[in-house]
Amino acid sequence: MRAANGARSARLTSNSHLVLHGSDYWYFLFHFYREPIYPAQTMPMGYRSFALTRVGARLFFNAEAPGLGYGLWTSDGTAEGTRFASRLNSTDLSPEYWDLTAMNDMTLLFIARTGRLNYGIYRSDGTEAGTQLVKDISYQGDSGALRLYPPVSGLAAIGGYVYFHDGLTLMQTDGTPAGTGTITQFLPGPVSGIGGQAYFLSLSQPYGFDLARVGSYMNDTVVATVAPTLYLSGSEGHLAPVGARLFIAVNGTGGHAELWVSDGTLAGTLPVLALRGRLFGQSDGVVGERPAGAFGARLVFLADDGVHGGEPWVSDGTPAGTFLLKDINP
Repeated sequence: MRAANGARSARLTSNSHLVLHGSDYWYFLFHFYREPIYPAQTMPMGYRSFALTRVGARLFFNAEAPGLGYGLWTSDGTAEGTRFASRLNSTDLSPEYWDLTAMNDMTLLFIARTGRLNYGIYRSDGTEAGTQLVKDISYQGDSGALRLYPPVSGLAAIGGYVYFHDGLTLMQTDGTPAGTGTITQFLPGPVSGIGGQAYFLSLSQPYGFDLARVGSYMNDTVVATVAPTLYLSGSEGHLAPVGARLFIAVNGTGGHAELWVSDGTLAGTLPVLALRGRLFGQSDGVVGERPAGAFGARLVFLADDGVHGGEPWVSDGTPAGTFLLKDINP
C-alpha cells in the first residue's frame, strides 16, 4: 500500500474498543452539548479531548469547562446525567490524562499529570470523593528536561486487575495502593489476556520469547518458547487476543518474522506463518496504529512480506488459513 506521495504506508484500525462509533459519537457531542464543555483554547501537550471510555453503564471522558479547567467527566447517556467528576485536587487548571481504562464495571483507572514532574495512576467511580490516587509515579529527579509524558503507559485490564510497565518491571493493581506492586520475576514485554488470565512475553534469552502466564506474586509459569530460532536484539514481540487464543507476532533480526498462536498451553502454542519482512508493521519501520484486531474468530493484521509492502492479512490460526487479504495498492 502506498501513500499519496509514493511512500509505502498502511494503517489498520479496529474500533472494537470504542463505545460510540461514527454518527453516534457526533450525536453524543452535539445533542448533549449544545453549549460546548470546552471553548476553543490551546490544549496542553499530550492532551486528548474526550477519550470516551465505557465503565459498566457509564461513560468517562476528559474535557475542559469554564472555571473547571481540564477535568474528568462522566455520563449515563443523558444531559442530566452528564457531570463533572474531578480535577484531581490540582491547583493547576490543566492536568492531563492518558489511558482511560475500565478495570471493571464500576471503576476507571487512568494516568494523569498534575504538575511538571508529578504523575500518578488514579481510580474513579465518577465522583469527586471516589477519584483517588492509587500510585505516585512522579519523576524523582529533575534533569531540567521538560517531562511531557508519564513514565508508565499501556494500562491493560485483565481478569479484574490492571497491568502496566514501570521501567523494566511489570506491575499489577487492583485499584488500591495496597494492592499495587510488582507481579513477575521475569523481564517483561507486552502483556495481554484470554479468559481473564494475563500472559506476557519475556525476553530472557537471545533467541525467541518466553510466553509466560501471570500467577500470584512472583509465581509465573513459562508456557512455551515462541519463535525459538529467531535472534532478537530488542523487544519486538506483540500479542493480540482473539477469543480464547493469543496471536503472537515476533520480528527478529535480518528481516525474519514469525506469527504464532497459543491457547495458553504448551501443546496449543504453534507456529502459523514465517516470512521475510515484518509483522504488525512495515519493513521500513512504519508501525500501524492498532495494527491488529479480532474479526470474529480470525485475526486481521498489518504485515509486510517484503514483496507487497504493508498490506492487510488475515489468519484463523492455521498456516492454510493465513494469507494476504488484499493487495490494496499493487
